[in-house]
Amino acid sequence: MVTNNSCDYQPTQYNVQTGGASGTLNNVSPSSTSGVPVISQGSSSQPIFGTAVVAGGGTGATSFNTNGAIISATTSTGALAAVSLSNQAFLVGNTSAAPTAKSFSVVSQVFSASGTYTPTSGMVYCIVEVLGAGGGGGGAKCTTNLQVGGGGGGSGAYALGVFSSATVGGSQSITIGTAGTGGTNAGGTGGTGGTSSFGSLISCTGGVGGTGSTTDSVAGAIAGGTGGTASGTGVAFSQTGNPGLNSTWTQIAGGALYVASGTGASNIYGTAGHSVITTGGASTAGIAGVQGAGGSGGLASGTSAAAAGGAGGAGFIVVREFVIS
Repeated sequence: MVTNNSCDYQPTQYNVQTGGASGTLNNVSPSSTSGVPVISQGSSSQPIFGTAVVAGGGTGATSFNTNGAIISATTSTGALAAVSLSNQAFLVGNTSAAPTAKSFSVVSQVFSASGTYTPTSGMVYCIVEVLGAGGGGGGAKCTTNLQVGGGGGGSGAYALGVFSSATVGGSQSITIGTAGTGGTNAGGTGGTGGTSSFGSLISCTGGVGGTGSTTDSVAGAIAGGTGGTASGTGVAFSQTGNPGLNSTWTQIAGGALYVASGTGASNIYGTAGHSVITTGGASTAGIAGVQGAGGSGGLASGTSAAAAGGAGGAGFIVVREFVIS
């Protein structure tokens, strides 16, 4: 009598045999994909053809995109993935989102007139610079055969802030300070420069106008205007505006008068109106300042002579955006 046992079992062609229940042999059919190993499923389950798990996670892949970044999958044992990069920044996401490749750029928006700032799509942070307007120079007027000069206008305040897109929101109101007017030729005081503001986050007042002069004397001085000030919850750095210089006049040797009107105040962006000087020349109007700087005072020379002060420079706002898209 011949006993049938496992050694007599004939497997189907190309199958793999494994030990089954009660010592019998089972066939494991090949995978439809070549090169896939037989994987044990534990002592109580029949092995199968499948993908081998690499210790520590991953799939054991050996090739990816040339010069591409490699990231993990959504599970600790999932397949690794490649991220293609082409002049882009590689941004790491949070635990629920895969890292992505994004373009990075810096965009500037410059405001010389009041309006609304709307962030560029993809703005993540921005640097905002605010400058108040400059004050006008004082005017000058003589009633006798002498010479007088008006004081210089102060410069507007400057401030800088750094804001996230969440802080800025959908938009911010922009106010640009108007230039302080020059003092009239009747010896009027220069106008104060207007306030520039970026919503409620930054506000910079303008410089004060220089004092006008109607004083006829052999010697004297007229005060310049003070500088503006900065405020706001978003101010990271600020600079108070500079004061305008005083005008001066005095009698020099030989009886002639030397007169210098007050120079306006400059700032980091704008040049002030320079002093007007004479030792007996014609009356001369003050010089205007630019970009938040103060105007210089006017100079009056001679009987019933008069000169207006120079205007200040208008304020402005610059927004430099860091954009990811």
